[in-house]
Parts: sequence; structure tokens; C-alpha cells
Amino acid sequence: AAAPTSEQQSTLSKFYIVRQGDTPESVSVQFYDTPDHAADILQANYGDDTVDGSDGDDLYRVTGNAASGSLGHDVYRDSGSGGTDRIAAIGSGDVDIGNGGLSATMQVATKGFPMQVLANGCDGGWMVLAQPSINSFKDLVGKKIAVQNGSIGLVSLNWKLKQEGVYGKVEMAFMDNQDQPIPLMRGDVAAICCFEPYAALAEQNGWGKRLWVPYDSPMGKTNLGFVASEKFVKADPELTKKMVQAHVKATQKMASDSSIAIETTIKQFKMTKEVAELSTRNLFFSAESGAPFVSGLKSLARMMMEDKMLEKEPDWGSFLNLGYV
Repeated sequence: AAAPTSEQQSTLSKFYIVRQGDTPESVSVQFYDTPDHAADILQANYGDDTVDGSDGDDLYRVTGNAASGSLGHDVYRDSGSGGTDRIAAIGSGDVDIGNGGLSATMQVATKGFPMQVLANGCDGGWMVLAQPSINSFKDLVGKKIAVQNGSIGLVSLNWKLKQEGVYGKVEMAFMDNQDQPIPLMRGDVAAICCFEPYAALAEQNGWGKRLWVPYDSPMGKTNLGFVASEKFVKADPELTKKMVQAHVKATQKMASDSSIAIETTIKQFKMTKEVAELSTRNLFFSAESGAPFVSGLKSLARMMMEDKMLEKEPDWGSFLNLGYV
């Protein structure tokens, strides 16, 4: 454990830093929060940063997050449960606009950081796969299913388990998406609720079969949005309009030409062409932001509240700013 610098000590008096590896690219920093529920300032470093917020509902403003290439502030929200939690980030400060997870955007917006949804970003993108011996959700009773904590995958999975009457009877193994296929292959878990392209990786290699195509819940395929800080939108509505127009054109191009997504998946995630092609078939590129999109988003909010992942619904009047589409 390396001692914090004087600058870090002044910023991180509440935190203990653990570093692994000896190069900037491999450094991993863990911040352990004190049990109070106050918002704290974190100084992020290279590598993957995780926050243990203890119990409660904490908001974190992380500055200098070199791993994401941001020079300003990223806002991180802890899931509020015990243990080390995955954090969902929505850019603010120097990072004011872009694609973001709608569940994380709502969590941030309802905790005092005004955000706006400007357009639909992309639909779908996750799947539930199981070992060959699993033929129904009832076969999962007493077994483990891997899912990313705090994700929309978890929201939809909880709904499905309740529908099947097995909620609370299946053990959740919380892990990030890239970590799920190998445990499924080894038999460490009976099923995974996984995002692309890792769901396609497991399916293409025969490590799991489709148990549920998870788009029949009230939230449907709701996943990503084109979002921005409210401050950015108010400061430059003309630039916001141009950014939304560029997003719509790019999304339409992606929808009509799957080779772009396939090539990006191969390069970004180091996947084979076969995996990339299968993955892309489970991504639905759309900037359509009308009534079906709004309905899915509001359903997601209600489902998150039922799962205690969201304290309240956002102020829809200010949160939804879809006129630029």
C-alpha cells in the first residue's frame, strides 16, 4: 500500500489507498468510505477505481479520472449496499454531454446533480444465458446467477425472478460483464445476465444457451440515452442542438450499416468477427425518442424504486428535454 502524497492526503483524509502493479496502466485504486452518508471528494488515478460506500446512499465527485480520459469532474454514485460496489459514472464539469446509462443518469439527477435526457441512445444489449442443463428459471433455485450490480440488467432480472416466483431463491453473484463468461464456462455459476459483447462471447463459444431474451418487462429495451448536464444545455442551446443532430445522424448510420458496430467491437473489445456479428444483432441503434421511449424510461424508474435502487422519480419536466430531436 503506497502512502498518499501530500496533495492526496489533503483531499483524501477519509480514504485509504491500495495500489497494485507498478505501471500507470496497471495501477488499481480502491477508496474505502467512512460510514457517514456525506458526499466526499475523491482523487482518482489510473486503472479501475472502486468505492466501498458501506451502507447508505453516497454521492462521489471524482476529479482527474485518467482512466476515462476526463480532465474535469466525473460524478459517481455508490449503489448504497454493503461491500465493494461498482460505480456508475455520468460526466460533469469538462465532460458535459454524451451517451450514458439511463439508470445511472436518473440516480445522479435525483441526488442533486441536474441532468437532462436529450434523446434515446441505444436499445437492448443484454441477455440471460444458462448452462445446458438449465431449461427454466425454476431450475435456477438454489443456484447462482451472475449479474452486474446496480445495472439495468439487474433491474430486469429481478422483475423476471418475481414473475417466475423464484425471487429470493436464486443466489446473485455480482460481477462485471467481462468477468461473467468464464465462470459460466467453468460451471461456477448456472447462468449469467450479461451485456454485449460478453453475452455473445459466451453464446458463440457454447458456454451457455439463451434462457431469456430480456425485453418483455415494462422497461422493454431501455438502456442508453444521449444525456447532458442541465448547465451545459442552458449555457449553449445552439451547440446542444448541433450535438443532438450529430447523434441522430450517427445513430441512423449505425442502424443502417452494421459493419461499423462490428468493426468497433472487434477493435475495442478484441473479439472475433463471429462474436462481433452475433453481438451486434442484439443491439438496437435508435434515436427515436417519442412516447415508447418515454414510457420505457418511466417504467425503468418505477422498477428501480421497487428494487430500492432509486429513492424517487426524477422531475420529468426538467429531466426530459427531447425537443432537440
